[in-house]
Amino acid sequence: QAEVDAVLGPTRSCTLSDLASMPLVKACLNEALRLRPPAPNMDRVAARDITFPCGVTLKKGDTAFFSMLLLHNDKRLWGERAREFVPRRWLPGGERPEQQPFAFLPFSAGPRNCIGSKFAMQESSLILATILQHYTVELDPTSNVKIKSVLTIVPDDLRVRTRPRHGAPA
Repeated sequence: QAEVDAVLGPTRSCTLSDLASMPLVKACLNEALRLRPPAPNMDRVAARDITFPCGVTLKKGDTAFFSMLLLHNDKRLWGERAREFVPRRWLPGGERPEQQPFAFLPFSAGPRNCIGSKFAMQESSLILATILQHYTVELDPTSNVKIKSVLTIVPDDLRVRTRPRHGAPA
């Protein structure tokens, strides 16, 4: 909230140009997407025969299925704190696998990536900044959050409490 307050103050509406001045907002979204990607699983059809360094071979036309949850929580890529919410890893100097371009795939990658990913990140950043500007948000202690995986990941029994700030409506 301190970052949002410093950029927006109590009343100014957030604009797209403000987002560059709020890197922690985007870092929080990236970290949430890393830990709980909206589409937890993905498959691809091999365009050619390929043998991976581990010795597994896929023939042209084979389907490979992989889990974003496993990839995004892999300690070999994300370090010992791979399963922790650490938004600062996305800030300059943060520990994230920059040398691995496909270690973070919340919207997939390549020719089949989500065409709306940039818009989704901008919209989510604007919404998060606006919520944090006007409300303090905390997890309701009576929540017993579980994650359901259907086609996408959805929370079950997630309840939050909000407290108005700067005269926002309750």
